[in-house]
Amino acid sequence: MAAEAETLTLDSPPPQSQPEKVSVSFSIWPPTQRTRDAVLSRLIETLSLRPLRALQALRPGKMVLQCLTWIPHLLHQLIHSCITCKETVVGPLPDDVIIDILTRLPADFVLECRMVCTKWRKLISSPYFAEEHLKRVDQLTFVQLNCCISYLRKFNMVIIDEAAQRSARLTKICVGSESSMRKYHPKLFGSCNGLLLFQGWIDSTLLFVSNPTTHEELTLSTPTQRGYPFGIFFHPSTRHYKLLYVQPGWQCYNYFIHTVGAKMWRQFTSFPYCPAWGASAAISNESLHWMVNHQYKRLYESGPCQHAIMVFRMETEKIHTMPHPGKVCQSIEHTEMQLLEVKGCLSFCHIHKDHNLIDIWELEDYANWAWVGKYKVNLHWDVKRYPFEFNLVNCQIELLSVQNGELLLAWKSRGLFWYHLELNTVRKIQMTGMMHLRTTPYRYLRAAAYSKTLVTLSEIAARA
Repeated sequence: MAAEAETLTLDSPPPQSQPEKVSVSFSIWPPTQRTRDAVLSRLIETLSLRPLRALQALRPGKMVLQCLTWIPHLLHQLIHSCITCKETVVGPLPDDVIIDILTRLPADFVLECRMVCTKWRKLISSPYFAEEHLKRVDQLTFVQLNCCISYLRKFNMVIIDEAAQRSARLTKICVGSESSMRKYHPKLFGSCNGLLLFQGWIDSTLLFVSNPTTHEELTLSTPTQRGYPFGIFFHPSTRHYKLLYVQPGWQCYNYFIHTVGAKMWRQFTSFPYCPAWGASAAISNESLHWMVNHQYKRLYESGPCQHAIMVFRMETEKIHTMPHPGKVCQSIEHTEMQLLEVKGCLSFCHIHKDHNLIDIWELEDYANWAWVGKYKVNLHWDVKRYPFEFNLVNCQIELLSVQNGELLLAWKSRGLFWYHLELNTVRKIQMTGMMHLRTTPYRYLRAAAYSKTLVTLSEIAARA
């Protein structure tokens, strides 16, 4: 008898009120391997096309299979149980397919998936799964707003996600234990793969490494009494996470490195320049980059523009300086220069307050240090639409990140804004329930690129 033509039907994702309509039907049974592969491919394709990041707006704690109301029946057939018909049994999905599906989900809901079964818990808890999930996470922006007056101390930490649904674009987040936050008042100094680096304000000899997603926190002591951390990074060769720390010296600065999970710090060099205090590193080409502290000229009479950017090579642990793009300027102007990492490339931003303009350059050729002018951001904004709280027109502007072609900037006394680099349009972020960005000596804002990941400090410590 001639073989019957094989067809596959997969219903479109239904509304949340009708999850039972999701189904897979076969025209013949048992389905061949080609048909089963088509089912899995269609499922993976559906997952990749759906706006899964919208799930972040759902209340945490719900079982993820209940949240994905458009595929629970399908998952039940393909994953939780074997498909049986007549005397033929089709086994459950292989591990690599389960991993491929689950790594497409937001980290918060992947953690919920650990409760599905023992097998899933083992898969999700593996270092391999964390690495694969890390490749697919979206870049967000972590922002810390702080008030240092004793009776007004507040720690507003938020995640800004431009691509999320409007109601979920600004989310408060809890970092570390509440006791350590209240006792030490830590300040943000860097971020890498979902790990945040803080230094205590009350006790500056303490550092904190935290993953808000897994609710883990590691406390360690600084190598010296005076100094500050200025970077956290993932070493591609050793696969270790490392911290950088600088100590001011009499004629130079002493630099230390620490492997997260190890016990000791190691001094690896001394250098006549130091990075700008509190600036997050821009990571590109397996190197960390900062603007140099402009005050170094008080001690070292050398051309400031030739040594404006400080570079740390991960592989060699060597530090050197490079010039900034554009014209030679006075060193005081370096306070209005910032570095950002945009899609793996290094970007240089120069804020010209006198001209209400921001020049943005992109490092086109890293080997030859060749920059190209990319954007000009116009700061002539409608004062009536975006008023100043204290009538300070040229107060401090900080550039925080670039997401989906929009520049996130904080304008003190004015607010947080998205500026579309191609369309030259402005959108203000509503800071409902948050402290206003007011210009007082007691408040500061810090930001870093951030991703919700499953990188665990316990696994990092075991690897060190």
